[in-house]
Amino acid sequence: MLEKEKFSAQDAEFHNYIAALMDMDIPPKDFVHQFPLFTGGVNLARYLFFYEMYKKTLGMAGHICEVGIWKGSSFMYFSKLVQIFEPHSQTQVHGFDWFKGMDYKDQRDTSVHNGQYSGEKETLLKLIELQGLTATSVVHDMDVTKDIVPFLEANLSLTFKVIFLDCAVYEVLEVCLKNLWPRLVKGGVLIFDHANNQEVPQEQAAIRDVLGSDLALMSWPHTRTPTAYVQKA
Repeated sequence: MLEKEKFSAQDAEFHNYIAALMDMDIPPKDFVHQFPLFTGGVNLARYLFFYEMYKKTLGMAGHICEVGIWKGSSFMYFSKLVQIFEPHSQTQVHGFDWFKGMDYKDQRDTSVHNGQYSGEKETLLKLIELQGLTATSVVHDMDVTKDIVPFLEANLSLTFKVIFLDCAVYEVLEVCLKNLWPRLVKGGVLIFDHANNQEVPQEQAAIRDVLGSDLALMSWPHTRTPTAYVQKA
């Protein structure tokens, strides 16, 4: 049974709820100010997971990295955690995306999301500015398969305490794991959005190929995605 089939009934119920919600005469401001009233439990659990992973690294020196920003919700969430809990630290959140969507090239990739998840860079930058997060939120518009190595070589002091890989493209994952894992501090957390997911098997393949099959992957039982994390020993 595929994971999506396991949750198909729950997903159908949620999407019916969203359709009904869109038909209600609710002021748009309420979706911002009263967001727990409207968001689903699956989505809320996702952000509780990010908070729990972030808590593991409080007091560690290092930045936060996200590869695959899309619209920027988790990227901005991490930025706001830094704003709340580390107002005087040097911690920044570095987001990497080429804002063109998914592009599968490797034979190990499935094409289930090909062409999807194209981000809106200008909208994200405007939101960063409006929320006063320009000093914390750093957006890197690049093809990481070509540009991450020279970027890291030009920034030798850049280390991370949290790395979140949300890209699900074998070549991207392979390059990131090879080059970002050495930049993760001891005790830091590497988060996978699609590990152990039958729909996108290339993520687990890249993990095995680069980090080995003995990696102690952990999961948080209250969330569907991200699916796994590892804390660097």
